[in-house]
Amino acid sequence: MNKVIKFVLLVLFSVISFSAANITKNELADSKITKIYNVQSYRQIFLPSSVDTNKEFVSLVKGVSEKTGTPFLFRSVYIGTENSNNGTPNLLKGKNEVTFFRTNSSPRDKKIILSHGFTYEFLNEALSKISSVQLENSDFYISSKNLKKTFRSFQRNLIRNII
Repeated sequence: MNKVIKFVLLVLFSVISFSAANITKNELADSKITKIYNVQSYRQIFLPSSVDTNKEFVSLVKGVSEKTGTPFLFRSVYIGTENSNNGTPNLLKGKNEVTFFRTNSSPRDKKIILSHGFTYEFLNEALSKISSVQLENSDFYISSKNLKKTFRSFQRNLIRNII
């Protein structure tokens, strides 16, 4: 009987240890996801609904970025299911993809983080590769350096294009 109790306690201790290690691993992954998703050193800008986010808007953003030397960023999020590119979605495999479209030339990289059994993909792309759907549904950020000067220049160019 004593050996059975020792074995049960060993199994119980092992299960608790593995669970605690998994919780710690998921917490670390969650903090990485939060750090990447919440764009550091950028300030989010909310555009009025009267502003059309289209390719002309992208060229305006590129122009202001080149003029002031301040990078802009668009964050596009896709949460859905993977597909096989022939029209059949795989409903058992979820897809969580966050793409950052930047005006400054950043290396094209891809980070994949696994947390709680879900895979999160973070991609960096050039702003020229943004599609109209991604542009319409993305969040807009301006780098925090020279924020006032950049924002004034952006505002002037935006008013000029609307009028």
